[in-house]
Amino acid sequence: MGLEKTFVIWGAIALVMIVFGATLMKDAPKQEVKTSNGVVEKDYTLAESMRKPQYWMLAVMFLTACMSGLYVIGVAKDIAQSLAHLDVVSAANAVTVISIANLSGRLVLGILSDKIARIRVITIGQVISLVGMAALLFAPLNAVTFFAAIACVAFNFGGTITVFPSLVSEFFGLNNLAKNYGVITSASVSVAFFGFDYRLTVWRFLCDLLRDFRPADSVIGAFYDDSSARAENVA
Repeated sequence: MGLEKTFVIWGAIALVMIVFGATLMKDAPKQEVKTSNGVVEKDYTLAESMRKPQYWMLAVMFLTACMSGLYVIGVAKDIAQSLAHLDVVSAANAVTVISIANLSGRLVLGILSDKIARIRVITIGQVISLVGMAALLFAPLNAVTFFAAIACVAFNFGGTITVFPSLVSEFFGLNNLAKNYGVITSASVSVAFFGFDYRLTVWRFLCDLLRDFRPADSVIGAFYDDSSARAENVA
C-alpha cells in the first residue's frame, strides 16, 4: 500500500470520525455558581480572562512545554546521531522512549493533579523538563543520558497537555473553559515557527549556522528557567 497512501487513509478516517462526533456534541449545561469559604467563584469570559496577568503567564508556561516537547520530538534522531553519536538504529529508538515518557507524564501528573495543587504539578513537570534540557546542553551524552534527557522533556509535555485544561478552569471557571483554554492552546501554533519543525524555523538557522543543536537547546532551557519562576508566582 505504501506509507504515503496509508497516511492519507488514516487522515480520511480521522476526519470522518471527528466530523461525525462533532454532530453528536451539545453544549454542556450551565454550571451553578460555586462558593469557596463564603466567596463566590466567578466564571470569567474570554475578554475578562485576557485582562488578567495570570492568563498570559499560563499561556507562556503552555508555550514553553509545547516548544520543548515538539522540538525534541522533531529532532531527537538528529541529536542522537550528532551529539550522542548513536547509530541509526539506536537513534530511532528515541521515538519509543518519547512515546512511553509522554504517556507516563499524562498518567503520573494527571493522577498527581488530583492530590496537590495543579499549579504545583505544572511546576514539577517544568523542573523535570528543565533538567532534561540542561542534560542535553551540559552532560556528556551517551545512550543512557540522551534517552533520559529526552524522556524528561516528553514526560512534562504529556503531563502539561493533560493537566492544563483543569488548571485553566481553576483560574477562570468552567462555563467559558472552551474559549479560555482554546486561546491559550493557540500558543502551540507559535511553536510552528519556534520549535515544531526545526528545518523551517529559527532553530534551523541557528543549528546550520553554528553546526550545533546546543544554541536551540539553550534558548528553550532559558524559557524553562523563566517559566518555572512564573509558575511559582502565577497563583
